[in-house]
This record gives sequence, C-alpha cells and structure tokens, in this order.
Amino acid sequence: MSEETPQTAIAKVDWQRIEHEYVTGSDELTLEALAQRYGFVEKTLRNRASEGQWLSKRGNFRENAGKIALQKSALERAQEIAQEETELQVAWTETLYEMLQRARDAAKSHEAKDYITAAAICADKRRLSLYPEGAPADARAYSKVTITREEWLTGEWRQHINDEAAVGGS
Repeated sequence: MSEETPQTAIAKVDWQRIEHEYVTGSDELTLEALAQRYGFVEKTLRNRASEGQWLSKRGNFRENAGKIALQKSALERAQEIAQEETELQVAWTETLYEMLQRARDAAKSHEAKDYITAAAICADKRRLSLYPEGAPADARAYSKVTITREEWLTGEWRQHINDEAAVGGS
C-alpha cells in the first residue's frame, strides 16, 4: 500500500467547499484562518485562491447580497405603504358609506332615496374590493345587491333597488 504524499492529500481536498466557505464567509474568515483550519501551508491556499479568483468572487457575492438585501427592504416598505394606503381608502369608504346611509334615511323623496341607495351599494362594492384576500368577517355589506358600471350608466340599477326593497332590504 502506498503512503499518502502531500500532493495526493491536496488532490483529495474538497476545494469547492473551501472556496464556497471563503467566498460566502465573513471578513473574519481569512485565507490564513482557512489554511490553519484545514492544515495547509498558507501559500498553498493563496495560490489556489488566486487561480480561482476567490477574492473577486467574494466581492461579487457581497455586492449581490447587498443588492438583494436592499431589494428585499424596498419590497417590504412598498408592501407597508400599500397596506397603509388600503387602510386609508377603507377608512374613507367607510365614512362615505355611513354618510350615504344617513343621507338615505334623511331623504324625503323616493327618487333621492333610490340614488343614494345605489351610491351606497357602489361605495360598498368599492370598499369590499379593497381587500385583496377577501373582506374580513367583520366587514359589513350594505347590500347583497351589486351594481355594474353599465347598469349605473343605463339606469338599470333601479330594478336592483326595487328588488331589494321587495325582499325587505335596507
């Protein structure tokens, strides 16, 4: 059986693992520290690192990691802003909803009540559409009626109001 020489021992080393460890490691992980950890002469490791451009790869890794962290941070902030905007829209729509209910209750003519009721239904539809994953359980629906834009423009919404009144809607 042949004895292992330094050259055969070096050939068996998992250089990809050591390179990966260096490239992705912290500033404290130096070539000298890796040489000591794996029992190499530092010059051997420096030569291998130079041939493989480990230092350049380490710089690229850190630059990309920084970009990824920045993108993640920007995405998280954008999501926070979107959530804040949604909450603000919901609050304003809730206020509109309440005002329309009060106006409908205070309206004297039947036609005014119809218009206000239709506007309340449209506002409610808008409010409920602000929830991307669906409205929460406590979101109050003004009506089971939905009015399309076309129905609003053509005046066909009045039939929905009459249908709701016939079944005892608000």
